[in-house]
Amino acid sequence: MIRIPTSHVAYACERSLVCCQAPTRAPCHDDDLAAMRPVLERTEAGRALFPIIAARREAVPTTAGDSVVFEQVDGRCVHLDLETPSCHIHAQSGLDALSLACRNFPRLVTRVGDAVEVAFNLSCPTAARLLVESAGPITFSDVLPASFPFPVSRVAPAEIAVLPGDAESHIDRDGVLALRAAWWRIFATERDDPARLVSRASYLHFSSDEPPDGPDDIDPRVVHETFLEGLTGLEAHLFARGFERIPDRGQLYLSQRWPVTREVMEPITSKELRLAASVMAPALHAFLDHQVLLAGIHDGRAVGPFLRNAARRAIGIVRHVDALCHRVPISRSQLLADAVSASMLVEPLAPSPTPMPEETEDVSSGP
Repeated sequence: MIRIPTSHVAYACERSLVCCQAPTRAPCHDDDLAAMRPVLERTEAGRALFPIIAARREAVPTTAGDSVVFEQVDGRCVHLDLETPSCHIHAQSGLDALSLACRNFPRLVTRVGDAVEVAFNLSCPTAARLLVESAGPITFSDVLPASFPFPVSRVAPAEIAVLPGDAESHIDRDGVLALRAAWWRIFATERDDPARLVSRASYLHFSSDEPPDGPDDIDPRVVHETFLEGLTGLEAHLFARGFERIPDRGQLYLSQRWPVTREVMEPITSKELRLAASVMAPALHAFLDHQVLLAGIHDGRAVGPFLRNAARRAIGIVRHVDALCHRVPISRSQLLADAVSASMLVEPLAPSPTPMPEETEDVSSGP
């Protein structure tokens, strides 16, 4: 059986094309070509297409390390037909002819011990919308392998780093699974309480590898002020980059970019942050649930920094959406889904207000 978040069982591509355009780059390594070739060679058109696919690749640095990816022209994959819109490879020879990353996106299909578990890359606007609309505590459904044509793309390691570059911080996979179960228990209660959301994000940021024993151990009135001080205009800068890549709504956001940037850069108190989160708390709890799902299992980065960045993303999304919802004619729910998606298209948020260097996103990596 395949274990998949219940919120995303009904996922179906809506052709947002985020996966086919910058800053996302689609990997196509030599082993991908070897798997694609026999499928493409079933037809004369596929045989003619294969050498083009092989030739139009390039090596680029990505957030997941150096990768061989499909070329892009004007920020779009060379195999993307915008008029349809569709992928030439998919249209010509079907799902089996795609590279592993393109076939699976936005699914992150990971073997965890003897089980197979699926998470979703929330840079896909459809995946982000499903998460925001569900907003309940995380649950899983079992899907029959015969109805899930997406192969395993990652094996969760037996030993997982909590801190980067620190071998002594490694814990076994069962320890990471226990850690995420503990955070899920905490996030499962009082999800509509914005004070709880802010306090929990603060605790996640400072104690990501050692959660409290239970939900009642977090006082919603307690917020690390140093955490709030670290929330700077970097969030606005990074969200701006992400929003520009979302079709249609990106143009709407771009017209409001600088007023929003100025507003988000303004200092904020914990009281103001809680008020801003008042109608977003359930969806942002769901966002934190999903980030905890990814940590160490579906994403190869060290667990501690990954979860701290998840906390910063959640609070950055609150501030961003609260600033934007007064200025544009889109529902807060839609803005929230867009902000979740945009936050995954950019580098993880860091404590420093210094903008990060430009890099490209590899669709095979976690958000």
